[in-house]
Amino acid sequence: MAISIYFNPLDLACKSVIGGIKQGQTLQLNLFLLKEIEDKRCNIPNYNFKTPNLEDCLAPMQNAFLRLNRDGEAIELYPMTKTEFGWSISLEIHEIGLYYY
Repeated sequence: MAISIYFNPLDLACKSVIGGIKQGQTLQLNLFLLKEIEDKRCNIPNYNFKTPNLEDCLAPMQNAFLRLNRDGEAIELYPMTKTEFGWSISLEIHEIGLYYY
């Protein structure tokens, strides 16, 4: 069974700040673990690109980690917290730079 995850950086339910983050600002990221809903016509999961309802999500059994690095620096792993809908993490950004996640 495939795992389906919803994350949209333009959805405030997924990322607390749209666009760039100011130095010292807290960033909240949420990943939604979706129940498997297959479209039998083409045998792929049915995605609708909107924030899922809680009843469309599963509480995860496995742990998740956020891979984050500042441009030119090593990747760091941050443990995410399991939630009733997937995973969540809150980070305060202290240094100015371009970050990849």
